[in-house]
Amino acid sequence: MKKKTKFKLKNDLAVPFWISVSVCLLCAFVNAELFYKSFFRALSKMNEEPIATITFKYKTAQRKFLERVVWDRLRQNSPVYNGDTIHTADLSEATIWFDDGTVLDLSENTMAQVFRHTDGSLAADMESGTATVDSSESTGLTLTAANVSVNVEAGTKISASKEEKASDVNLTVQKGSAQLSDGKELQAGSSLAVSESGETKAKLSVTSPIPNQKILYHSEEECPVDFEWNFGDQDNEEKLELVISTDKDFRHKVQTLTLENLKRATVNLPKGNFYWKLASVDNPPAASAESSSGKIQIIQALKPQLLTPAAEYSYQYRTKTPSIRFIWTESDTATAYNFAIANNPQMENPLIEQRSSSSSIIISTLPEGHYYWQVTPYYVVNRTGLANPSAVSRFHINQQGQLTAPELLAPADRDYINKKRSKISLSWQMEAEASSYKIIVSANEDLRSPLIERQTSENYITLNRGEVGKLKDGYYYWAVSQIDSEGNESARSEPRSFYAVNGDIEQRTLFPPEGYKIWAPLLTDTRFTWKTNIDFSQSIQISSDQDFNRIVYEANTPNTTFNGIKLDEGTYWWRIKADNGTFSHTSSAKKT
Repeated sequence: MKKKTKFKLKNDLAVPFWISVSVCLLCAFVNAELFYKSFFRALSKMNEEPIATITFKYKTAQRKFLERVVWDRLRQNSPVYNGDTIHTADLSEATIWFDDGTVLDLSENTMAQVFRHTDGSLAADMESGTATVDSSESTGLTLTAANVSVNVEAGTKISASKEEKASDVNLTVQKGSAQLSDGKELQAGSSLAVSESGETKAKLSVTSPIPNQKILYHSEEECPVDFEWNFGDQDNEEKLELVISTDKDFRHKVQTLTLENLKRATVNLPKGNFYWKLASVDNPPAASAESSSGKIQIIQALKPQLLTPAAEYSYQYRTKTPSIRFIWTESDTATAYNFAIANNPQMENPLIEQRSSSSSIIISTLPEGHYYWQVTPYYVVNRTGLANPSAVSRFHINQQGQLTAPELLAPADRDYINKKRSKISLSWQMEAEASSYKIIVSANEDLRSPLIERQTSENYITLNRGEVGKLKDGYYYWAVSQIDSEGNESARSEPRSFYAVNGDIEQRTLFPPEGYKIWAPLLTDTRFTWKTNIDFSQSIQISSDQDFNRIVYEANTPNTTFNGIKLDEGTYWWRIKADNGTFSHTSSAKKT
């Protein structure tokens, strides 16, 4: 049989070995970091200012410099330079943010080149695909597709689409106005197909939704999507079919509607991506102007739910205002949240208003008072901005006075503890504001020269063997104070005493037993007996109630027997009590 061997480093080689491994790992990390920086340095130009930045969803986009033939894969917020060509693949969407505020959205499978001329004007040349220009907050842009050029004026939103093998360019103006190169004006609501020769066709024009439109809605139900179309100056007398599918080839149809003599229809759709086409039923489309198609993205963004602090929650403090963590649920597609605190439920004139990119924030500057808080998401989709605010929730901050002294629980005052027990505990009432407790055990009633001094976050301690060893047979006193999160300490509790002894204290009643009946004339001759190992005087107690709140007879005796008791007829309980002024112990009670 082959003997198994196990490799083991010699002691004098172990240290050099691990040093070598550490150096190799460090070098690998440095090389990876340098490669990462070198790779993305190629995505920027050192001697040229960018004209825009690019962001994308669902995968990434590619960019090619004007003077290069190599395509670069982009990361979020990469710079875009004059003459750059941007390409999006399947399921990729990109947004180009120009410096002047113009926004150019590129849908999937779209290629466009962007320019900034010497006079500062912007231009985009789309080869194929679908692009949307939004100049709501800029001076506009010139959009070119094939030989069709359109001047997008300030305050305008327009979509242009061109199939790769088609010659027509479809234009839809959502708002504002635009102008073709031949001077033809396009107003909001117009949708037409423009050929390379400049001929315009608008027999079937879908004005809503625009191509590749994003629809943001905030309810839990399905989203109502309005479809609107026209036939130029003619009335709609054709029968149309509206088909909605989850794929571009319309293999998975969601809805199919037959429409006659209508110019609009509303379809309820859940969140997701959908493709639609509208065409004549009687006369199948032979050209793009006789039908229309597009893609819509339904984005559901529910209002945030406020989680922490819970409604009507109260915070307590004494000298240092509390640090409060506010937490809420995220709203889909929200890029940031406007967080506000006010002293009124209408949230007017907020005391605090901050922007947060995460779904939580910490505030530590609020003094005592009643406050209201609310979160409003910020959406970049369709330049929505702040919308869909959460409900308003209230919380309270209260400044407290002095900390109260804790209430001691066990052992009971003047009780005893058996030092031979494996577990000896001292406990007290838990305080809501306490972060810790300080415990002192001393042989002196004023708690001088403590034998045990401990701090804990629990509302009890268990004495260890070393602490128990400090307790000789005799009387001891203990007290507890609480300390809050700010370091404030309360007054000590009223001291309690206990008697420490090696072994259990025996104090057991013998006669009369439980439930014994005595004839009244014989009571004075009845001898009450018990057994105890306590060496100081004791007393017999008789009560008409089980809790000994109504003691009808009590007598001290140095013995373990007692007789000569006179009582009226009735039911009584009796017990033995040992008390020397410092230590007290009672036996269990028996009914007779």
